[in-house]
Amino acid sequence: MRLREYWNEYNYYREETNELFDSFAGNVKKRGYLTRNDLMRIFLWKADRVVERNEDELNKVTRRVFEVDHENEGEVKRLLNELTQLDGIKIPMASVILSILFPEKYGVFDKNVRKALDGKKYTNSPKAFWDYQIKTREIAKEQSKLDGKEWFPRDVDKALWILGKKSEVKKEGVS
Repeated sequence: MRLREYWNEYNYYREETNELFDSFAGNVKKRGYLTRNDLMRIFLWKADRVVERNEDELNKVTRRVFEVDHENEGEVKRLLNELTQLDGIKIPMASVILSILFPEKYGVFDKNVRKALDGKKYTNSPKAFWDYQIKTREIAKEQSKLDGKEWFPRDVDKALWILGKKSEVKKEGVS
């Protein structure tokens, strides 16, 4: 099988792709390391390739983020199902979207926070997501009482993330 005909059809953001793989890569090679901005540029190039839905569909689905009752488990699970139908969005990314827009209701759902919270194996399901959000809301209320400062699930998530990372380091024997 000859691939030339398929290669010729590849035109996804051709100018950006060529620049990234040619001059950008050359500059990074000369420097000998990647900066944070370099990595962000690579991530954004790849992410942009993943989210290939048209703008109308994207707007329609993401508009639902603002319409649902965020206290209603069924509505939130349906929202998660809709969001995860978009290319490149799985439950962890949906949780990032929700926690950015509604930090008073959501924390980021990832393996480190789950490890710190209950030590359970990380599962990527709407039920696990909902259970986690309920738990972080409860912890936020408890911490608010203890601190005398209002805590949100996003605050809990940040603390749990650090705790989870530290337990990972201890587990691996790194001090």
